[in-house]
Amino acid sequence: MKRALPPLPALRAFEAAARRLSFKDAAEELSVTPTAISYQIRRLEEELGAALFDRRIRQVSLTVAGEALHRAAAEALDRIETEWTRLRHGRSTVVLLIGPLVAGRWLVPRLSDFWAEHPEIDLRLHHSARTYNLDTAEADLAIAFGDGNWPHYRVEPLIAVDYTPVMAPALAGRHGPLIGPDDLLRLPLIHERDRQDWDRWIAEHCSPGTTAHSHIMIEDANVALNAAINGQGVALAITQFIHDDVAANRLVRPFAPAMRTQRAYHLLTRPNTPMTPAVRLVYDWLKRQVG
Repeated sequence: MKRALPPLPALRAFEAAARRLSFKDAAEELSVTPTAISYQIRRLEEELGAALFDRRIRQVSLTVAGEALHRAAAEALDRIETEWTRLRHGRSTVVLLIGPLVAGRWLVPRLSDFWAEHPEIDLRLHHSARTYNLDTAEADLAIAFGDGNWPHYRVEPLIAVDYTPVMAPALAGRHGPLIGPDDLLRLPLIHERDRQDWDRWIAEHCSPGTTAHSHIMIEDANVALNAAINGQGVALAITQFIHDDVAANRLVRPFAPAMRTQRAYHLLTRPNTPMTPAVRLVYDWLKRQVG
């Protein structure tokens, strides 16, 4: 029996426009004009007898029918792409959106184990500060840092975060003995983006009314940690990411107390798109790394 399927070019145009909620962006992705995207979508709507998009000035949104068709189309095209890649190359590709700090200090040391376990998967790391936006690089999943409030995605906690002061051994030697947490405030404190985390740590561990004398503001967490390694000051580092530096004596923890934060690293996936087998393998492997 002949299948009643929509035309593939029209389905591809619709899926891209529905995923990006933009005919212009879909056109750029597929290397066609916005007029061509609009034409293909109208073909679908005419055959379906229902609107797939609510069209407003400079903005489109999916109708109920559009959302239903997008879920089915996205799943089908993902499965076709995965199998096509596997059949052509004997491999599957998974794109992981990840920030440079967690990539360099947590994931990269584990990658040899992943590739030994799953040689059939090409795991591509895409670095971005906007790791909560899976449309970046058309990522399959992401590791994002924050409070977990990303309502458009399926969110799973991955790495709990503790902060602890760290510094280069030479810096500790230059400033004399550090008897208690108050002594840290004589040294330059390295802040990442703002003073919020240091203010919390000082409030929890230092004497009331004590304040720091010198501050260094750095936007990037990786750069802040490298500044501490190079003796520029004392940084608040994520405890889970500094084991190798402490073991190699590049960093020391002058005081043991660590501060648990409400923010953490989370795994993000698309809620309305079932994971392909390859994405599920990567997802499960990441979860096992903290198990």
